[in-house]
Amino acid sequence: MARPKKISNEDVLNRVIPVFWKSGLAGASLGQLEEATDVNRSSLYATFCSKEQLFVSALEHYVSSAPAQFLLQKQPYGWENIEAFLLAAPFNNPAFSGCFVVNSAREVGELPEEALSIVRQFREAVIAQIQLNIPVEDAGKDGDIVADIIWSTLAEACLAANDALDRTAWQQRVTRLLKFLKPAR
Repeated sequence: MARPKKISNEDVLNRVIPVFWKSGLAGASLGQLEEATDVNRSSLYATFCSKEQLFVSALEHYVSSAPAQFLLQKQPYGWENIEAFLLAAPFNNPAFSGCFVVNSAREVGELPEEALSIVRQFREAVIAQIQLNIPVEDAGKDGDIVADIIWSTLAEACLAANDALDRTAWQQRVTRLLKFLKPAR
Protein backbone atom coordinates (compact mmCIF):
# COMPACT_ATOMS: atom_id res chain seq x y z
CA MET A 1 0.00 0.00 0.00
CA ALA A 2 1.32 3.44 -0.95
CA ARG A 3 2.28 5.83 1.80
CA PRO A 4 0.01 8.90 1.95
CA LYS A 5 1.45 12.12 0.58
CA LYS A 6 2.48 14.75 3.08
CA ILE A 7 0.67 18.00 2.46
CA SER A 8 0.87 21.07 4.64
CA ASN A 9 -2.20 22.68 6.16
CA GLU A 10 -1.33 25.86 4.26
CA ASP A 11 -1.35 23.94 0.98
CA VAL A 12 -4.70 22.38 1.87
CA LEU A 13 -6.13 25.83 2.60
CA ASN A 14 -4.75 27.25 -0.66
CA ARG A 15 -6.41 24.39 -2.52
CA VAL A 16 -9.83 24.64 -0.83
CA ILE A 17 -10.16 28.41 -1.14
CA PRO A 18 -11.05 28.22 -4.87
CA VAL A 19 -13.68 25.55 -4.13
CA PHE A 20 -15.29 27.62 -1.37
CA TRP A 21 -14.85 30.81 -3.41
CA LYS A 22 -16.79 29.36 -6.32
CA SER A 23 -19.35 27.22 -4.49
CA GLY A 24 -19.63 28.77 -1.04
CA LEU A 25 -19.76 26.82 2.18
CA ALA A 26 -23.14 25.25 1.49
CA GLY A 27 -22.38 24.41 -2.14
CA ALA A 28 -18.95 22.86 -1.63
CA SER A 29 -19.14 19.11 -1.24
CA LEU A 30 -16.66 16.97 0.66
CA GLY A 31 -15.96 15.19 -2.61
CA GLN A 32 -14.95 18.50 -4.23
CA LEU A 33 -12.73 19.31 -1.26
CA GLU A 34 -11.11 15.86 -1.36
CA GLU A 35 -10.49 16.19 -5.08
CA ALA A 36 -9.03 19.69 -4.75
CA THR A 37 -6.64 18.71 -1.95
CA ASP A 38 -5.81 15.08 -2.79
CA VAL A 39 -6.59 14.43 0.88
CA ASN A 40 -9.32 12.01 1.94
CA ARG A 41 -12.19 13.20 4.09
CA SER A 42 -11.06 11.34 7.20
CA SER A 43 -7.72 13.18 7.07
CA LEU A 44 -9.49 16.49 6.42
CA TYR A 45 -11.75 15.84 9.41
CA ALA A 46 -8.80 14.73 11.56
CA THR A 47 -7.08 18.06 10.88
CA PHE A 48 -9.99 20.50 10.60
CA CYS A 49 -12.79 18.68 12.52
CA SER A 50 -15.56 19.67 10.06
CA LYS A 51 -16.27 21.25 6.71
CA GLU A 52 -17.32 24.40 8.57
CA GLN A 53 -14.01 24.59 10.44
CA LEU A 54 -12.11 24.00 7.18
CA PHE A 55 -14.07 26.92 5.70
CA VAL A 56 -13.26 29.14 8.70
CA SER A 57 -9.57 28.21 8.45
CA ALA A 58 -9.61 28.96 4.71
CA LEU A 59 -11.23 32.33 5.36
CA GLU A 60 -8.64 33.17 8.05
CA HIS A 61 -5.84 32.16 5.71
CA TYR A 62 -7.24 34.27 2.89
CA VAL A 63 -7.65 37.34 5.11
CA SER A 64 -4.07 37.03 6.35
CA SER A 65 -2.72 36.93 2.82
CA ALA A 66 -5.18 38.86 0.58
CA PRO A 67 -2.71 41.11 -1.25
CA ALA A 68 -4.93 44.07 -2.18
CA GLN A 69 -5.61 45.07 1.44
CA PHE A 70 -1.90 45.70 1.98
CA LEU A 71 -2.02 48.51 -0.59
CA LEU A 72 -3.92 50.53 2.02
CA GLN A 73 -1.02 50.18 4.47
CA LYS A 74 1.57 51.81 2.23
CA GLN A 75 3.24 54.92 3.63
CA PRO A 76 2.54 57.74 3.15
CA TYR A 77 -1.19 57.31 3.43
CA GLY A 78 -3.36 59.04 0.87
CA TRP A 79 -5.82 58.89 -1.99
CA GLU A 80 -3.21 57.11 -4.15
CA ASN A 81 -3.42 54.07 -1.86
CA ILE A 82 -7.21 54.05 -2.07
CA GLU A 83 -7.06 54.24 -5.86
CA ALA A 84 -4.47 51.43 -6.08
CA PHE A 85 -6.58 49.30 -3.72
CA LEU A 86 -9.80 49.87 -5.68
CA LEU A 87 -8.13 49.10 -8.99
CA ALA A 88 -6.44 45.93 -7.73
CA ALA A 89 -8.95 44.32 -5.38
CA PRO A 90 -11.51 42.93 -7.84
CA PHE A 91 -8.69 41.39 -9.90
CA ASN A 92 -6.15 40.38 -7.22
CA ASN A 93 -6.41 36.62 -7.62
CA PRO A 94 -5.28 34.98 -10.86
CA ALA A 95 -7.71 32.09 -10.38
CA PHE A 96 -10.83 34.08 -9.47
CA SER A 97 -11.98 37.64 -9.70
CA GLY A 98 -13.60 39.37 -6.78
CA CYS A 99 -13.00 38.70 -3.12
CA PHE A 100 -13.46 35.49 -1.16
CA VAL A 101 -14.63 37.43 1.91
CA VAL A 102 -17.20 39.43 -0.05
CA ASN A 103 -18.44 36.23 -1.71
CA SER A 104 -18.71 34.58 1.69
CA ALA A 105 -20.85 37.43 3.01
CA ARG A 106 -23.57 36.35 0.57
CA GLU A 107 -24.11 33.24 2.70
CA VAL A 108 -24.76 35.13 5.91
CA GLY A 109 -27.58 32.78 6.91
CA GLU A 110 -25.46 29.66 6.39
CA LEU A 111 -22.15 30.67 7.90
CA PRO A 112 -20.99 29.60 11.35
CA GLU A 113 -20.63 32.49 13.80
CA GLU A 114 -16.84 32.31 13.64
CA ALA A 115 -16.91 32.85 9.86
CA LEU A 116 -19.38 35.73 10.21
CA SER A 117 -17.05 37.30 12.73
CA ILE A 118 -14.13 37.06 10.28
CA VAL A 119 -16.23 38.64 7.52
CA ARG A 120 -17.32 41.49 9.81
CA GLN A 121 -13.81 42.07 11.17
CA PHE A 122 -12.34 42.13 7.66
CA ARG A 123 -14.91 44.68 6.53
CA GLU A 124 -14.28 46.85 9.59
CA ALA A 125 -10.49 46.59 9.19
CA VAL A 126 -10.59 47.56 5.52
CA ILE A 127 -12.92 50.49 6.21
CA ALA A 128 -10.58 51.64 8.99
CA GLN A 129 -7.63 51.39 6.61
CA ILE A 130 -9.54 53.39 4.00
CA GLN A 131 -10.26 56.05 6.65
CA LEU A 132 -6.55 56.25 7.48
CA ASN A 133 -5.87 57.05 3.83
CA ILE A 134 -8.37 59.89 3.58
CA PRO A 135 -6.32 63.02 4.34
CA VAL A 136 -7.43 64.79 7.51
CA GLU A 137 -8.20 67.96 5.59
CA ASP A 138 -10.48 65.94 3.25
CA ALA A 139 -12.16 63.75 5.85
CA GLY A 140 -13.92 66.36 7.93
CA LYS A 141 -16.86 64.97 9.81
CA ASP A 142 -17.83 62.65 6.95
CA GLY A 143 -14.68 60.50 6.65
CA ASP A 144 -16.56 57.45 7.92
CA ILE A 145 -19.29 57.94 5.30
CA VAL A 146 -16.72 58.34 2.52
CA ALA A 147 -14.99 55.13 3.66
CA ASP A 148 -18.34 53.28 3.70
CA ILE A 149 -19.09 54.50 0.15
CA ILE A 150 -15.68 53.28 -1.04
CA TRP A 151 -16.17 49.88 0.65
CA SER A 152 -19.70 49.49 -0.73
CA THR A 153 -18.55 50.34 -4.25
CA LEU A 154 -15.71 47.85 -3.97
CA ALA A 155 -17.94 45.08 -2.58
CA GLU A 156 -20.38 45.56 -5.47
CA ALA A 157 -17.49 45.40 -7.95
CA CYS A 158 -16.16 42.22 -6.34
CA LEU A 159 -19.57 40.59 -6.71
CA ALA A 160 -19.83 41.80 -10.31
CA ALA A 161 -16.38 40.34 -10.97
CA ASN A 162 -17.80 36.86 -10.32
CA ASP A 163 -19.74 37.23 -13.56
CA ALA A 164 -17.78 39.69 -15.64
CA LEU A 165 -16.23 42.98 -14.64
CA ASP A 166 -14.59 44.88 -17.44
CA ARG A 167 -11.26 46.17 -16.17
CA THR A 168 -11.35 49.32 -18.33
CA ALA A 169 -14.91 50.18 -17.29
CA TRP A 170 -13.93 49.61 -13.63
CA GLN A 171 -10.90 51.91 -13.99
CA GLN A 172 -13.16 54.61 -15.39
CA ARG A 173 -15.63 54.11 -12.56
CA VAL A 174 -12.87 54.39 -9.94
CA THR A 175 -11.61 57.59 -11.55
CA ARG A 176 -15.10 59.12 -11.51
CA LEU A 177 -15.75 57.98 -7.93
CA LEU A 178 -12.54 59.47 -6.60
CA LYS A 179 -13.08 62.68 -8.53
CA PHE A 180 -16.49 62.91 -6.85
CA LEU A 181 -15.21 62.06 -3.36
CA LYS A 182 -12.02 64.10 -3.30
CA PRO A 183 -12.46 67.79 -2.65
CA ALA A 184 -11.42 70.09 -5.49
CA ARG A 185 -8.16 71.89 -4.78
